[in-house]
Amino acid sequence: MQFTILFIVLAVVNLAGASVGNKMVSTQRLVYALLDVSEHPELHTTFPPRDASGPLSVNASFSLIHLEKEPNCCSVSATIWLSLSWNDARLKWSPQYYDNITSVNLDSAAVWTPDVVPYDASRKVEQLFPAKVVASHTGALTYVPALRVTFPCDVTALECDVTWGSWTYNGQLLDLGAGDASGVVNMNNYDYDFSTPRLAEAPSVTRGVKAYTCCPEPYPYLRTRFQFKADPQWVTMTEYLHGHQPKK
Repeated sequence: MQFTILFIVLAVVNLAGASVGNKMVSTQRLVYALLDVSEHPELHTTFPPRDASGPLSVNASFSLIHLEKEPNCCSVSATIWLSLSWNDARLKWSPQYYDNITSVNLDSAAVWTPDVVPYDASRKVEQLFPAKVVASHTGALTYVPALRVTFPCDVTALECDVTWGSWTYNGQLLDLGAGDASGVVNMNNYDYDFSTPRLAEAPSVTRGVKAYTCCPEPYPYLRTRFQFKADPQWVTMTEYLHGHQPKK
């Protein structure tokens, strides 16, 4: 009886191990097929194919992780998770041919990703660590880089804006939208301590479209607005460094 039970347990373990092994092989085979240079030689650089319905839709949402005052008087640095989602028909597959795998992680350097950047950054934006692109069998892609962004802040007005948009594509090619219907930055992972500026509320996210006299194309953007609570020590020191007296 004990021998029978042991045999059954070993058989189950072997089957489970074989299943995991098959999944790994299928995942490797899938990644190779998706990134096959003979099929898509410029997958990492070329814009995804669009259908007749219009521009490529890219949704962006933001999670604030940390804020801190810069040593100078007029800048704030933020750690932000920028979540980008879009579709690329070149990265679809049929799960039944790949052990029913419905999603896979891809190297971000191997596929095209939206060039959404903060226009207001006062220094080079730092990506804190490599991030993968999560691909669904439907062609839906999600990319969430962790960024450190430094931007100017009008502390005397206790608010500052950061505007995000594509660096190279206008709205006829890439339509940037807000990925979170709440209209605010996600604060669930915000790391607050006594050294950070105190936010009055979750930063807002609003969408707009910019037009330039030189160019007929629309340029969509997302604006994140940070509003701070009055901090007498912070504002007074800032105004002192500027040569101003604190406001009465």
